Amino acid sequence: MAREGPPFVLWYKQPANVWTEALPVGNGRLGGMIFGHVDEDCIQLNECTFWSGHPYDKSNLKLKDYLPVARKLVFEGKLAEAEKVIEEHMGGPRTQSYQPLGYLFIEPAAKGTPSDYQRYLDVSTAVAGVEYAVDGVRHSREAFVSAPDNVMAITITCSKANGLAFKARLDSEHPITTRGAGSGLGTLIAARGQAPDNVVPNYEASDKSVAYEKHEGMHFEIQLGVLACDGEASVDGSALLVVGATSVTLLLAAATSFASFAKEPATSGIDPAKACEAWMGAAKEMDYATLKRRHVLDYSALFGRVAIDLGTSPDANLPTDERLKRIAIPAVASNPLTHWLMQAEFIEYDREAENEIQKGFDDPQLAALYFQYGRYLLICSSRPGGQPANLQGIWNDLVRPPWSSNYTMNINIEMNYWPAEPCNLPECVEPLVQFIKELQIAGTKTANIDYGMPGWVCNHNSDLWRTCNPIKGWTGWQWWPMGGAWICRHLWEHYAFTRDKAFLQDVYPIMKGAAEFLLAYMVPDPSGKHIVSVPSTSPENAFLTDDDKRAAACISSTMDASIAWDLFTNLVMASKILGIDEEFRGILQDAVVKIYPYQLSTSHAGCLQEWDKDYKEAEPGHRHMSHLYGWHPGNRIILHRQPDLADAVRKSIERRLAHGGGGTGWSGAWLVNHFARLEDAEGAYNKVLLLLRRSIYPNMFDAHPPFQIDGNFGGTAGIAEMLLQSHGGEQEEDLDEISLLPALPARWPKGSIKGLKARGGYEVDITWIGGKLDCAAIKSVPGGKVRLRTRQPVKITSDVRVQVFEAGETVIVFRAEPGATYRVLPL
Repeated sequence: MAREGPPFVLWYKQPANVWTEALPVGNGRLGGMIFGHVDEDCIQLNECTFWSGHPYDKSNLKLKDYLPVARKLVFEGKLAEAEKVIEEHMGGPRTQSYQPLGYLFIEPAAKGTPSDYQRYLDVSTAVAGVEYAVDGVRHSREAFVSAPDNVMAITITCSKANGLAFKARLDSEHPITTRGAGSGLGTLIAARGQAPDNVVPNYEASDKSVAYEKHEGMHFEIQLGVLACDGEASVDGSALLVVGATSVTLLLAAATSFASFAKEPATSGIDPAKACEAWMGAAKEMDYATLKRRHVLDYSALFGRVAIDLGTSPDANLPTDERLKRIAIPAVASNPLTHWLMQAEFIEYDREAENEIQKGFDDPQLAALYFQYGRYLLICSSRPGGQPANLQGIWNDLVRPPWSSNYTMNINIEMNYWPAEPCNLPECVEPLVQFIKELQIAGTKTANIDYGMPGWVCNHNSDLWRTCNPIKGWTGWQWWPMGGAWICRHLWEHYAFTRDKAFLQDVYPIMKGAAEFLLAYMVPDPSGKHIVSVPSTSPENAFLTDDDKRAAACISSTMDASIAWDLFTNLVMASKILGIDEEFRGILQDAVVKIYPYQLSTSHAGCLQEWDKDYKEAEPGHRHMSHLYGWHPGNRIILHRQPDLADAVRKSIERRLAHGGGGTGWSGAWLVNHFARLEDAEGAYNKVLLLLRRSIYPNMFDAHPPFQIDGNFGGTAGIAEMLLQSHGGEQEEDLDEISLLPALPARWPKGSIKGLKARGGYEVDITWIGGKLDCAAIKSVPGGKVRLRTRQPVKITSDVRVQVFEAGETVIVFRAEPGATYRVLPL
């Protein structure tokens, strides 16, 4: 690894002192965090199915009896009484927690102060390592986690013949038993343990218990063996010893007893030892070079689809942490950028002040690295056959991690997958699709038993065991039966980007089931003109009633209405495309027109109203911007179709910012996407820069704080949204829209992006010079009618005849033939 290239490398001159400095590797199932210590290195391990708990009945038989009580109280305006009913009678068990699996420690005999130290992660190959010298002898360790072969491979070398000696051992945060046997290439050590029966979430201060007593948690096993060694390898108790070597390759395999979300892992699961033995045995049939080649080929087939160039940076050859320090905001607590307009009352968002504070901190190559790092993290944490990426992807070192490192359904798991389709990683969506299929099974029971309604539902949180019930707590996050409906957008998005009708046919019943629940849950409002969700909330937010009491329960929040509109509209389109379900389609079409329309706030300067009434906000700068769902990620509001509502969106964003909003990493990432859809290039760019200056750890993990991976994924999606958009045609049948460089900032004057995907199944390459389009290529796979938007007059050429229906200054409508490529050139 060379310091001056390639461009997509994170590297450092020192080991990681804390977990958020360690470098992540993974294959979608097995994850590792590499610290790179000299005296004793540590690789912290995770496995995607290793959670606390086990399946059990979470049904709340009282919920359906209290639901009409709470609904009546909300309609009567008795919100405090309604919330008391919700909190006392309508909640259920909380989710379980994603768990750390264990540790691999490697203690070399050669200790001391290192020189010429480098620790690196090459995101273009998914290979990490460390290099240094001690007493003139070079030492190196290189590691990767192979998806095709299901093992972690670690090669350790030293420059002195027979000068390599070390001890390797396994450990865990959980009680384990260890064993070791064999010698030479047959040397093997293993650790076996069991997950807790129950872990109380970290946010529960009064109860910090972690229970193992019932032995109902899943079993796990970690095995470490030797693939190659030119010295002597043996076992010392439960440690693996190597002496007299120059080069050694270790293999690590890990597995759990998890078999299904509905099976008891302790009694009905798989044998993790046999799984490890099978993977280790197959991997040992190959040498290290073959394993690495298979790994790189597999990974590069995904990562290599998209290339990005945002320009050069003078600091590009500096270590990653030094680059981040150079642009970091020095004192967040007192810096005017984050606290300049924290006023009790709304005042105008000061864009000029923001621009001034951001001036001089540009690092376009760091932004490009950040974009590709997000794609790297998604590939490493979400692969077919595994679990979907959770709040921390697949990386976690705590038994009681923040928010249980679970699947938070009110934006976080959805944001994890925002970059998957546009950034050309559709395979990474497969675990999410399987997750949704399993949620449908569990959520059908919740809908039928708890709610007494058809279809299926998922509320605010879920986990490995596919929890779907409302969890007990404050109404603002307990009561939100919209999680299933929102996550169904990803099923539609996968179809929209691929035009795979067989996939749409497969998932149509899932989307229909979510809609059937909403049709039952939504009831006529007092006027009889609309159907509304009651009780309703705007996730985790609150308002003040006329008597200045804090409340969360309302009649059909703007987000609820937007999600229902979104699901119903997409289902109508799906039924037409598939030519099925005409009767149900009619029901949906009747329901769509009865959903609450958007309302503009008179007390908040024309912002979109967040609740059914124009309430005073309890937190005007709240991190969630749920009332903007229909703007992004939805498409109920489209800039060029509803400019008046788009203006209300802008005012809503500016109001949030004026009161300190967007401060968490994921919330800031959402703002990148919001500004991009406004085609506000400088607004979007400023938020990208803020993510790099304020919301990032030394290893480039997103800082909520603490670490949440959704901000990484949302930031990557936002950069893609700045360069290419394709949502503009979603309200129209038989028309795709592609918008080139809709939010290109002045500080990326020259660059290119290749391999992005657009809805309709198009693949797009774009090059720009002097802040203007130089050329673009649009590859049409299934073909269709395209409305092309540009920022300048262009012409379209192709090797096939170009059929143009409309030609304006910046809008061209043309027919894209299947398999053809269309070149877009400036006039």
